[in-house]
Formats: sequence, structure tokens, C-alpha cells
Amino acid sequence: MSVANSLFPALSPHPERAAVLGEVHARPFHPLPTPARLIHFAFMTNSAEAAQARAELIEFCRARGLHGPDPGSKHFRLTLGGQSLRFEQHSEFATYTLEVPGGDETPFLPAAGDLASAFAGLKQPGRHLVSVDLHLVRAVEETVLDELFDPSSLAASTVLGGRAVVGCDFLPVNGFVRILVIDRGLDPASAGALALRLLEIETYRLLALLGLPEAQRRGPDVAEAEAALASISSSLVAGGGSDDHALLDA
Repeated sequence: MSVANSLFPALSPHPERAAVLGEVHARPFHPLPTPARLIHFAFMTNSAEAAQARAELIEFCRARGLHGPDPGSKHFRLTLGGQSLRFEQHSEFATYTLEVPGGDETPFLPAAGDLASAFAGLKQPGRHLVSVDLHLVRAVEETVLDELFDPSSLAASTVLGGRAVVGCDFLPVNGFVRILVIDRGLDPASAGALALRLLEIETYRLLALLGLPEAQRRGPDVAEAEAALASISSSLVAGGGSDDHALLDA
């Protein structure tokens, strides 16, 4: 018996508990050998756009003699021309992640936009939000981070017990936010899991910020309302013959 069950033997679970706990395992990763490039896109989609994206992917595969995604599947991976493409359908957005092996000579070269020729026939499924160029390279000097990224906004971390270094400055270059992963002893499974999590972090970072522009536009209205409320509250506290009903209406 678990500690929780020994304390509360008749726990009644939230109806969504199992789904929430399983979400971290809902998006499988694939082993990623070093070196490799991952070109990642995320598009906001409504239900109609999501269905259209799936239909177009099925047709893309059929035209090339490949098996497309099964009905209802949220994840699909196909290999074409030495490259792999992963498609994921989420509740409000869809992602395409292109995996290109090799490219250990110079980080982020060739340009990310030049690598997707095998999948050029796919159409944009919705409003574009995320473009990430993640480059996994063999162990290089960490000074390369200062050469590649803006030092004023560079974020770098040693992860997985020192087996990798991750660097990013969150600034788009030719439309892509670049993430460099320096392999200091990763096995392919760990590299694949790390790359997936980094792409998810950047995707959800932008999704979380979608409300910021509207909040900034509404800032003056909120400030005006706060000032009016402060004035009304002061009048209520001061009393002095004020019409409380009028103040409450205000």
C-alpha cells in the first residue's frame, strides 16, 4: 500500500487525473544520433484546419506510396529521402518536426530553410507561431555559444549530469529561434528525449505569451479602472455625507 493510500484509504480521484498524469508520456521521443538537426514548426489550428492538415498529410503519403497516419492518431512519423518528419496534432495547434542527420561541421549551416526540400509539398495547416532550429553537435568548446548567440540574452545550461550543454538566446535568425545542444556523452535515447523537451519548452513558451499583446493593449483601461476604484474606495471610507448608493453603483 502506498503512503497516500495508508493515510487516505478511500481516495476518490479527479476524473481527469489519469489523463493529466499520462500527458508527459503522450508524446513519444525517438532516439537521436549525434550530429543531427531538428527543424520544428507549430501552427495554431481549429478543428477544421486540423482535419484538413491530417487529410493533406494522408494524401502526401499516398502520392509517394507511403502509409499515412491512422484515423484518430495524434502522432505520426515518416521517413523520406533520408529525412524523417514527425507530425503531432494537439488540441489547438499542430506541429511538424523535421529530423536531418549529420551536419557536425558548422552549427546551423546550411540554413534551416534549405533543409526541408523533401517535404516541400506540405501546406501550412494554420497560423504560424513557432519555428525552431535545434542543432545537436559533438563536443565542442563552449566558447562557440558566445560566437553564435547574443551574449546579452544567452541562456546556457549543463544538463543530464553534465552529458550535454544547451544554449539559446531566443532571438529569431532568418525566422528561426536557434537552440544548440553540445553532446558530451549522450546516448541516442537521452539525446532524443532532451531534444523533444527543448522543442516543447519553446513551443509552450510562445503559446503562454499569446495573451501578452492583448494584456498590454488593455493596460491603460485596467489602470484607469484601478484609479477609479481607488477613488471610490477612498470616498466610501471617508464618508462625510457621500451618497453610498451612488458610490456602490459606480
